[in-house]
Amino acid sequence: MRRLIITLTIAITCGALFVGGCTSANTGAMIGIVEYSFHPGNDISFSGITTFADGTVFQTQLYIDGQPQTWWPTERTFRVSGGKWAFSVVLVGLGPDVSRLHTGNDTDYYLRVWVQGNPDIFRDIPFDLGGPPPLQ
Repeated sequence: MRRLIITLTIAITCGALFVGGCTSANTGAMIGIVEYSFHPGNDISFSGITTFADGTVFQTQLYIDGQPQTWWPTERTFRVSGGKWAFSVVLVGLGPDVSRLHTGNDTDYYLRVWVQGNPDIFRDIPFDLGGPPPLQ
């Protein structure tokens, strides 16, 4: 059995074009994805940087082609530490709709990240799982 692993690392500067994030219009704070990895059928992981204060707690919602995914664990939280954040979602056991998360180039993905308890402070961060083919 072969595993497909896609990892993308991108340097981020607020105001420049990058995977996702930048200033939240309602706070002036920045959050962005620096790296993510996807292991189809197993897990997806994200990490990034932010100017939100240490200890800030975030929640997320995955959108595929503009639709929120009901199987995504929105109750899961992660905390800012040292201007960085990271989290993983194990995909096993989340239901049959998880198969909509794939590496095809024909799908638009974004991760909505918001401050726990205040969904009005959010950022939609697009990402692309249709990156370069894996090494053989």
